[in-house]
Amino acid sequence: MKPYYASPTEVQRFKAQRIEFSFRYQCSDCVHQRLSDRTCSLGYPNRALLEADGFLETEGQFVFCKYFEVL
Repeated sequence: MKPYYASPTEVQRFKAQRIEFSFRYQCSDCVHQRLSDRTCSLGYPNRALLEADGFLETEGQFVFCKYFEVL
């Protein structure tokens, strides 16, 4: 799969929409995160998600988990 890099316009739109819709997407809001060690109960490698600044990797890619389920 070809990496997708968010444009500045897309980043600004996402920031506005996450506030407007109270969007939850981080491990701390997910039912699958183990509180004891912050790992995923499904075994998903969540290091990139935990280390991401907000919703972007350092390279500028959106970071989301396909297994996310809000608490």
